[in-house]
Amino acid sequence: SVRVACCAATRTHTEDARGRSSAASEVYQGQERAEAILERMAQLHSSGGLDTKPNLISYNCVINCWAKSGRTNAPEAALKLLRNIQQQYLSRDNYFRPNAITYSTVTSAFARAGEAENAEGLLEEMYSDYLDGNDSAKPNVISFNTVLDAWSKSRSRDAPQRAEAILERMTQLHDSGALDTKPTIVSYSSVINCWAKSGRKDAPDAALELLRTMQQQYLAGEKSLRPDAIVHNQVISAFERAGQANRAKEIRKEIRSWEANNTNVLAKPEKVLAKPET
Repeated sequence: SVRVACCAATRTHTEDARGRSSAASEVYQGQERAEAILERMAQLHSSGGLDTKPNLISYNCVINCWAKSGRTNAPEAALKLLRNIQQQYLSRDNYFRPNAITYSTVTSAFARAGEAENAEGLLEEMYSDYLDGNDSAKPNVISFNTVLDAWSKSRSRDAPQRAEAILERMTQLHDSGALDTKPTIVSYSSVINCWAKSGRKDAPDAALELLRTMQQQYLAGEKSLRPDAIVHNQVISAFERAGQANRAKEIRKEIRSWEANNTNVLAKPEKVLAKPET
């Protein structure tokens, strides 16, 4: 079917982008080819040539193609397709609305481009759409973690606070019953990493406070939030980056003591890298 061809074009581009098939010029045309197929589907349906028209899977395939492309215009192209879906639904030209996959994929396009602010804006739009009756747009843990990851890679000075605010919002929405999604160890790790890489004076204490929160929640029964070696190293790194080598050694000892009292061999702190991520 035409829909299968559209998804095939998406997969072909993904392979090309990894250097496994055709020339760079063909790779660069992958997204346009996929979108051209989508438009052709719509034209054939409108002219009566086919009784098949693009559905949500068709749009999501092309959006995914743009999101993974790494091109500078990818976020805008993905967003344009999202707006197209919304406009057609409002004008009753189609029966479907964007779902969680649609929103999360567009969000990831902005996140990959380092546009954390826009990624967060789409998350809020997604939640508003869900509250407006679009049950398929219900934000999930991937939706939130995608935005947290975007902020963790942002160079904005207020990135740590923005990331932590999202973490707190996840908890509030879960505790209030508004959503069944709650922070995971990946969520906390993204925020701690954001603080650790920020270079701010308050970063070490903020990272440590989040570690303490995870430990408390683990002891309260939230077993999936037990800090692991990655989290431990991120916290230690925050102190080392701040020039607090002695305090970093103290934190390492505290972690080992906590682990000894709450045995879990998988979470033992490993050696911190000499050159933390930048």
